[in-house]
Parts: sequence; C-alpha cells; structure tokens
Amino acid sequence: KKAGKGEATSDTGGWCQQSSKEDSGNHMTDRQLVPVLIEFFQGKYVGSFGDGPGRYKQLLSDAGKLKGYDAYDGAPYCDVTSEGRVKFLDLTLPQFGLPLYDWIISLEVAEHIPAQFESIYIDNIVRHAKEGIVLSWARPGQGGYSHVNNRAFEYVVKLMDGLGFSHDAESSEKLRNAASLDWLRHNINVYRRKSPYLESLAAIYT
Repeated sequence: KKAGKGEATSDTGGWCQQSSKEDSGNHMTDRQLVPVLIEFFQGKYVGSFGDGPGRYKQLLSDAGKLKGYDAYDGAPYCDVTSEGRVKFLDLTLPQFGLPLYDWIISLEVAEHIPAQFESIYIDNIVRHAKEGIVLSWARPGQGGYSHVNNRAFEYVVKLMDGLGFSHDAESSEKLRNAASLDWLRHNINVYRRKSPYLESLAAIYT
C-alpha cells in the first residue's frame, strides 16, 4: 500500500509526502558529520539508500571531492519533496538495475523497514557496495518516528559479517566522534568488504 498525502507511512516503511518534507520535523541532517564524510568518501562513487530530502547529497556533492553521489529513498513522493535531488526506490523489493558504487551509505533507514523486508533491504545495499557500507541502524529502545525494526549493534555486526563485511572499528569511531546527533553518535558504523566484490557475491549467492 502506497502512502498518500494524509497517511504516515506505506506498508513498506516509505513516508508520506508531508512527512518526507525537509521542514516536517522528521528529518535532521548532521552538518557536523558532513566534513568527515566528505573526507572519508573523497574520490569515491557513493550511493545513498534512504537519503530523505537529499540534503546529504547536496552538501557532499557541493564539496566537489566525490566522484559522484546518487541518492534514493523509499518515500513515494521523494522526487518532489527533495526538489529532484532524490530518486524513488523501493528498498523492500530486490533491485538489480542500479550502478555499482564504491560505497553505500544508509543512515537511520533500516529501523523504518518492517522486519519481513529486512533481508531484501540488506541484500540491496550489499549487492551495490563494491568497497563498503556506512550504516546507521537505530538500537533497541531508541524512540523515533515510525520505528518498527530496531536492532542491537551486535546483531548488525553478525549480520554483516555473514554477508562478507567486517566491522571497521577505527573508521566507525571517527565518524561517531564527528557526529552531533545523539543517534548517529551511537549507531553509525563502517563495514568493509572482506574480499573482492565478484568473489564475495559468488560466495553468498551460489
């Protein structure tokens, strides 16, 4: 079911048009984190899965230090509310037609996706990340708008490890220390692919 203008979310977690707007009060951009993300992604092609109103895309792209930055979101009206910065992408359906990115970033998205679609969402970000993933996933007990699938850090590390990604503690700490928003200071983590992309996918999907 698609979220309409008066409905909070769709059945797959996508936000309605009003909630998707940057001034709705439901989106917050950590501008203190942005310079560190720019440094981390310098020279890389980045895909953002769940970029909301696209402010991260604008700020990181405007720095001129990234190879590219494509932004997607599961909110049905994101192309309108982001003024064209973000493309609609249903993260709860298998996606195969996207570019291969050096890095995927997905900040505070997973907790909005119902548990029955979790594996599809994770497969989507894993499938399109050549080098690694910057992932922030709300922890149990963390309140927030439309949180339906919070997960513990230990759960996420084990999940990512099983998909061929190791937790980079040093880089994770650097990003957390740079963040000003409490949830990012607790939840943002870096996962690096353990072996080359094609070799990793062959091991997982065969």
